[in-house]
Amino acid sequence: MPAKTKQSETQKIPKLRFAGFCGEWEEKRLGEVASFLKGRGISKNDIVKDGKNKCIRYGELYTKYNEIIKDVKSKTNVLAKNSLLSQKDDVLIPSSGETALDIATISCIKEDNVLLGGDLNVTRLKNQSGDFFAYYLSNFQNKNIAKLAQGNSVVHLYASHFKTLKLNLPSLSEQQKIAEFLGSVDEWIENLRAQKENLEDCKKGMMQKIFLSQGGQVPEVRFKDDDGNDFAEWEEKRLGEIGEIFTAPYVEINKNQKSGLWFIDMGSVSPNGNLLLKKYTNSKDNILRKGDLVMPNRDIGHGDIIGKVAQINFDNKYVLGNNMYGIRVGSNLLSKFIFYLINSEIVNREMRKRSNGTSQLQLIRKDVETVKVDIPSFPEQQKIAEFLTSIDNLINSKQQQITQAESWKKGLMQGLFV
Repeated sequence: MPAKTKQSETQKIPKLRFAGFCGEWEEKRLGEVASFLKGRGISKNDIVKDGKNKCIRYGELYTKYNEIIKDVKSKTNVLAKNSLLSQKDDVLIPSSGETALDIATISCIKEDNVLLGGDLNVTRLKNQSGDFFAYYLSNFQNKNIAKLAQGNSVVHLYASHFKTLKLNLPSLSEQQKIAEFLGSVDEWIENLRAQKENLEDCKKGMMQKIFLSQGGQVPEVRFKDDDGNDFAEWEEKRLGEIGEIFTAPYVEINKNQKSGLWFIDMGSVSPNGNLLLKKYTNSKDNILRKGDLVMPNRDIGHGDIIGKVAQINFDNKYVLGNNMYGIRVGSNLLSKFIFYLINSEIVNREMRKRSNGTSQLQLIRKDVETVKVDIPSFPEQQKIAEFLTSIDNLINSKQQQITQAESWKKGLMQGLFV
C-alpha cells in the first residue's frame, strides 16, 4: 500500500506514494510523450463471431472494457491492410460520443495486431506506461479532456485538441508501480463481479428447475414441508385469476421534480426485476400498496423489460404511472412467489411472445391475463420465495461489496495522481 506524503499546494507530489519514490512529478504536454494515429474501418456489420482478426470499435470502450484491455471481445474478417493495427500499450480514446465526459473513457490495449476501428484516437506513447496513462487520463484527467471536446448533440475529440493537454508525470518506474497496484485492485473487483455472476447463474438455473412445471412438465426441484412430506400438486391458473391487474390514467410529470411520491413508469423496472427510482410526482391517485407488483406493458428496445415485474415493498410511497400494469395478488397467494414466477424465464418468454410491435413493443392486458401458470400450495410458495430470496440477498451483498470497492478505488486514485 502507498503511504501518505507531505505536500504543499504548489508541489507536484501525490498525497499517496510508494516507498522509494520522491521528488516532484514533471509537467509535460501529452504531445511531448506520444504520437497520434487514427483508427479506420470496421462497421458494426463487420463484427462476426468467427472472424479471423481481433478488433475494437470505439463504442466498445463504453460498453465492454475498463481501463485495461487484456481480452479483446470482438472479431472481424476486415483485412488488416484496411485498418490500423494496435501495438501493445497503445492508449485508445474515442473521437466521438454523446457527452463530453463519455468521450473521456480511455483504455490501454495489451496486445499487438488488434484491428482498431474508426472514431478511435490511438495514442502511441514514448517510454511511458500505457496502463498508467489509461488510469490517469480516464480517472484524474477526464474532466480536463472533456473540456477539450467540441460539439452539442454529438461531441468530437481529435489529436489536435488533446495533444496540448498538460500532465504531471512521474518516472517510468513509478508509473509502472502505480499501474501494477491499480491492476491488483481491478483483479479484486473483477473477482467480486465473477462471484456475483456465479450467484446469478445459480439463481437462474434453480428458477428453471423450480418453475419447469409451467406448461405441464414435471419440475426438477420440489420442496417438502417441515415434516419431510410432499406438498400437493401444483394447480393451473391464468394470471387473470391470481388477483387484480390494473392500469392508471396518464399522468404528466415534471422531470426536474426532486421530491414527492415515487413515480413508477416503464423505466422504473430493470431486466432483473429491481426497482429503478428516478422520478417523483405530487399525484395522489393510483397509490400502490406493499406487495403490489408493477409490470411495464411497453418497451422501446429489445423486449428486456416487457412483462418483467418488480415488487413494491412499502405502502403509500409509490404511484403507478404510464405504460404500466399493477398486479394486486389475491389473499391466498404470496406476492413474493408471484414475483419470482412471472420473472422466471418460462413465464416471461410467454409474455414476450404475446407482445407485438417493431420499434416499440406492447403487451395488452388481455394477453397478460390469459397466460397460464402453475401455482403450488401456499406453504410451498413460502418455501420457494424464501429460498430464492436468500440467493438474492447474497447477490445484493456482493453488489454492495463491488460498489464499495469501486468507490474505494476512485478515492484512492485521487491520492495517487497529481
